[in-house]
Amino acid sequence: MFKKFLTTCAIIATIFNVPFKAYGQVSDIVLKESGKGRYDEDYFVALKAYEDGFYDVAKLSLSEFLKKDSTSTQAGFATYLLYQIYMQEGDYKTAKLEFDKLKTFDDTRFDKNKMSSDEVIIATQLDCKDAKKMVLSEVSDIKLKAFLTSNCEVTRDVVDYVAAMPFSTESLITVIDKIKDDKERMLSVYNNLSSEKRTAKLLNFYGHYFASNKMFTDFWRLYSEYKDAELVSIALDDVWNTGDYNRYVDFFDKNAQNYQLNNVSYCRLIEASNKTSKSFDCNVVDGCLGVSNPQYKKTKLACYMKNEDKPGIAGFMKNITLADGADLCEYGAYIVAKNLYSADFLSKFSTCSNKGGMYETLITNKDYNAITNLAGKKTEQTDLAYLTLAAYFSGKKTDSDAYFKNLTDPDLINMVKSRIGSIK
Repeated sequence: MFKKFLTTCAIIATIFNVPFKAYGQVSDIVLKESGKGRYDEDYFVALKAYEDGFYDVAKLSLSEFLKKDSTSTQAGFATYLLYQIYMQEGDYKTAKLEFDKLKTFDDTRFDKNKMSSDEVIIATQLDCKDAKKMVLSEVSDIKLKAFLTSNCEVTRDVVDYVAAMPFSTESLITVIDKIKDDKERMLSVYNNLSSEKRTAKLLNFYGHYFASNKMFTDFWRLYSEYKDAELVSIALDDVWNTGDYNRYVDFFDKNAQNYQLNNVSYCRLIEASNKTSKSFDCNVVDGCLGVSNPQYKKTKLACYMKNEDKPGIAGFMKNITLADGADLCEYGAYIVAKNLYSADFLSKFSTCSNKGGMYETLITNKDYNAITNLAGKKTEQTDLAYLTLAAYFSGKKTDSDAYFKNLTDPDLINMVKSRIGSIK
């Protein structure tokens, strides 16, 4: 009854040219096959059952059909489906019997790449020697991949064959990765690679391999032939471990412009520069910490201060918020004392509790506009005292009087009076 039901539905769908849905799927295989050759109930039931995942029913119907027909196009496709069912079931011996029959058929519906892979997979399950013969008889990345993902041993002759023949870089890397514990063998393969095999990806792989296995003589030999950002970072790491900080700085400077190095390389450049008393571009801080690091702003500003880079400080402070400025107060006093400031960014330090020293420096410099900027919107007693002085020395007596009237701290009143006399 089940076979008749599926068969009837498939025929109706074909006659009325509508998709027949069974178990939630469209019967594509059945529809495509409906107009080809003679109709056979077992064949169409098998197709529908296979499509809907009822492999036990499909296997039974395919077997019944093949008892009646073993030579037609439909027989070829039935055999193709049958071998795949046995593959899914893990019955590789029976799958091989059906697979071997396909050599007499040619059908555009056959997935040739999958068949190439399956042929090797079947062999690896039955006899690794046969599987290896398949790999060594043809340059096929598909077959090689099937072999390498099996439990069959990757012997020396397989490695040599893949290294010598035009397999893909990915295949070669997969092969040599299988022998990575044999350093001598790995080195031998590398030394015998032809020029066309020495691709960037493979050389990068070997660069990492040599470094991770402390084979630095071989690493530097490779480095002289090829380098990329990752290998430059590895090279810097090796230079760092020698303790030659001057060489590290020079090596970094030669490569930093052309390669995106890792964070460690940038941080070490800062340390090496400090140890050798050499200045460095403060953008190195970005590479070391990254702008989201909590210590980034302090470290970047400290770098500009060390280099006494007044334009650099001004550009940096332009993007600093008032809240950021509150965390940089200890640097503000130094910047003002060393005359590394620009009046327009001093407002960023307006919330600092150590403004007294900054004000004194600005009074000495007679930079009265800068005092106004440093005060910002603050009207605390210290601010009022120095705003009084700044306005007075700027010839703005009315403003000076107004600030002074709001001054209530006795010590600050006496300080102001000692400098400019009694203000009425």
